[in-house]
Amino acid sequence: MLASTSSLLFDILLLSESFCTSFVPCICNSLIYSINYFLYRKVLSITENADTYYVYNEYNQLAWVIPPLLSKKKTWDLADQQALAYEYRYDGRSRLVEKKLPGKGWEHMVYDKADRLVFTQDELMRAQNKWLFSKYDLFGRVIITGIVGGTSRTDMQNMIANNLIVENRNPPGFTKN
Repeated sequence: MLASTSSLLFDILLLSESFCTSFVPCICNSLIYSINYFLYRKVLSITENADTYYVYNEYNQLAWVIPPLLSKKKTWDLADQQALAYEYRYDGRSRLVEKKLPGKGWEHMVYDKADRLVFTQDELMRAQNKWLFSKYDLFGRVIITGIVGGTSRTDMQNMIANNLIVENRNPPGFTKN
């Protein structure tokens, strides 16, 4: 649980010196909580830490992960950010709709009325205006996947926003809907 005020910090030691023996090297890991971020600090040596920052937006959704290679820089540019940082974006229903992984382009996601992932698109598919789709049976299991043409993420979301993408089984097989 995140702290209720931004000035309140908690430091939790996961491996304290009391557990260290001569047989087990003592590496101290700590977690620091704040209202907008979560810091995982791994002490590599007396002079070196590996800090990973988990940054949350105003809705307590993970928005950024800043790994140790990026967090140890005092400043960074867009190229560093795109090569090393993780970024996540959500829609009004708190569904992950865009994510950016290090060294990779944006991945887009579209959901149906039941909040099931129906369309996904990576940077390579976007250049071709293609989407990977999934269709579900009545029990919510994926039964068909394929590639289909499409436009932007918002257009695709608006197209299926109030629809349930389900295949119904009849005696001869599945019906197309």
